[in-house]
Amino acid sequence: MMHRITYLVVSALMLSGCATLVVDHVTSPAEPNGVFYALPRTVLRVSLKVDRTAKEGAEFVQYAAIFAPGNKVVCETPDCSGTKDKKVEYAVQDGVTISSIGIPDPDQVYLVKFSGAGTIDQSIGMTWNEQGLLSAANASVTNRATDIVMSGVKLAATLGTKGAFGASATAVAAGGPERCVKDPLSIDESFVKMLKKHAPAVANDLIESYCAVEVKGGSRLPYDPDLLTRATIAYQSKIVPLVNGRRKVLDGTSLVSDAAAVLPQIEAELGKRLAILYVGTKSIKTWEGTLEVAGVDAQQPKTFELLKIDPYKGICIGAGGVEPPDARGFPDGFHDPKNPVVCGAATVTISLHWDYYPDLAKQLVAKVGAQGGTKLSFRYRIPAQAKVWIEATGGGATAKKGAAVLSIAQLGKVIALPAERHSKTLTYDLAFIEATGALKSFKLGATGGVDATTIDSLTETSGMVLDAEAARKKERKAALDARKTAEDELTVLTREEALLTLRDTICTLKQKYGLTCDDPPK
Repeated sequence: MMHRITYLVVSALMLSGCATLVVDHVTSPAEPNGVFYALPRTVLRVSLKVDRTAKEGAEFVQYAAIFAPGNKVVCETPDCSGTKDKKVEYAVQDGVTISSIGIPDPDQVYLVKFSGAGTIDQSIGMTWNEQGLLSAANASVTNRATDIVMSGVKLAATLGTKGAFGASATAVAAGGPERCVKDPLSIDESFVKMLKKHAPAVANDLIESYCAVEVKGGSRLPYDPDLLTRATIAYQSKIVPLVNGRRKVLDGTSLVSDAAAVLPQIEAELGKRLAILYVGTKSIKTWEGTLEVAGVDAQQPKTFELLKIDPYKGICIGAGGVEPPDARGFPDGFHDPKNPVVCGAATVTISLHWDYYPDLAKQLVAKVGAQGGTKLSFRYRIPAQAKVWIEATGGGATAKKGAAVLSIAQLGKVIALPAERHSKTLTYDLAFIEATGALKSFKLGATGGVDATTIDSLTETSGMVLDAEAARKKERKAALDARKTAEDELTVLTREEALLTLRDTICTLKQKYGLTCDDPPK
């Protein structure tokens, strides 16, 4: 799944008091008067491949050591009915991959409220994915495990004999009875005679292969004249022509113009015919399965049973794994519904194990104490880191199939950002990791109560009021100035009237006593 960048930006502007961003934990259905979001719960996703190998025996497998030496036979018998033969086998490939995804955690749902009225400007911008998770893009768990594709048995293209390139003639003693030089047996003569009769051109090579077989129980191979005759004739008619053609290509005596292109075709056909006649064949179908484990929790067991396998009948999904809806179904013929596997009877168990890595006491989450306070803002998670590995157990053996180191949300702690600060503006700019709810990036912006921005804001919002107040002040000053001017003129005239009246009285008194009024009025 492609991860997306998701940013959450919240800002609040207040002209007085504290800037507050309150986010409530939702524990029961709440009135939708805000925006809901959920922290994720980490789910482990296991991708694995199970091979169903179907085997077909070869008609002349009994004499594979003569005609196809060096090749491991698919079945001991032509019909794969031997004690060690199984026509169908199931096995898990190595290289299981483990990754993580996030799903909404129903216990960690939060409500971002729209609060405040009056002198509060508030803006909220949130982006989340289709599951309701706040996430950050490109935030994924590196898988440490790598898929390894198992190939089928690769048959040797060469015959395994010296025939194609020249052979020594030391397998059979010179002169006398034709018996092998090493550990000669009387039955050797019958084998040598049959090989020379029906495949004379390559008899020496076949005899050398026969003599190389280790003697066990007094014989090298069971002697069946009819089967050996047919096996030798088949070799002479179906294998020798290809061997001769390959020799000519390698010797440069072939008339083929493009030897480099023809030789691989000869090798492929040679291997195919050897498989059908002497070695046997395998066909492999692979189920590319996906299972999810959602129950990883500190209070739960650290082992989950994913698959139970009967190597010869099939598989069933264990109690600890869940097949997601988008998982691939079984290929045709992979699982026989008429013969369902009983999980209790399966002999191989595929299980998921986890543990803290490093020890929990050494991780960041262990350093975080309990958080108090009644007003809390946005929540995020500090996840714990864990090692996760897949094991196949059965037959007294245990094999590791894949491993990874991942961060798991529910093993960590939920932390809250502060809901308020003594500031005019409080801004959070957050980015989350999708699978864990941890912070990918964090920015905090807080502005004091009085600053240039505040003053500019106040000036802009109250400009008309201030202008009106200034006009009123100007009018009042002009009125006061005019009043003062009038009061000053009255005072001067009153004083002048009083002086003239006093002078007139003094002049009258002087005349009464025969004095002259020589001071002119001023």
